[in-house]
Amino acid sequence: QDTEDATSMYNYTNVLMTKGTNNVYTSTDNLLWKGSNRDVAINAYTTDAESFTVQADQSTDANVLASDLLGAVSTTQGDVSITDNNISINFRHLLCKLDVTYTWGTEFDNVTTKTIKSVMYQGFGTDVTLDREACTVTNGTASADIKAYVNELTSEAIFAPYVSEAPKIVITTTIDDVDRVFLIGVTAPADGFASGNRYTMNVTIGGTSVENGSVT
Repeated sequence: QDTEDATSMYNYTNVLMTKGTNNVYTSTDNLLWKGSNRDVAINAYTTDAESFTVQADQSTDANVLASDLLGAVSTTQGDVSITDNNISINFRHLLCKLDVTYTWGTEFDNVTTKTIKSVMYQGFGTDVTLDREACTVTNGTASADIKAYVNELTSEAIFAPYVSEAPKIVITTTIDDVDRVFLIGVTAPADGFASGNRYTMNVTIGGTSVENGSVT
């Protein structure tokens, strides 16, 4: 956007940029400068809409990426820099992510096989409204069960920066060929979940119960 002329023919809206090698992007349209001394404002997002909903199934790499709302605007220091004909954009994460690390209790020391089969994050927010000028998000009202990405003894899921009154994590394990399900409550940080933050939590799976640490 030409900050001096809102009607300029050199203003562009919703131009799709595709990432190539070495983090270099190419555009579907040929973007032209009005002049080398013109001030421009740049807004860049991984969606062309004003609303965004995370994937309910984030168990695959593709769905994790599809759930990660990124944004950058010229008005936020460090987001956008322009040097000659090059525009550099430092995208920020606009949602939240919770990483959980699991350990097995001593009750399972003599178990032959034990794996985490799946993890569901229950009661976590799924939708936001995006302010495209300010690069901020406003919480929606929907919450759902999100199937997390599991990698051996860790799980992760992206969600909107709010949770229901009693969010939970449901862990399905396979212990010596028998499926066992463990349920654990999640206590949000004192100041709640904030946009752009990654949170961590440690969980110990015991024989009859699970024990969790605080969310940080």
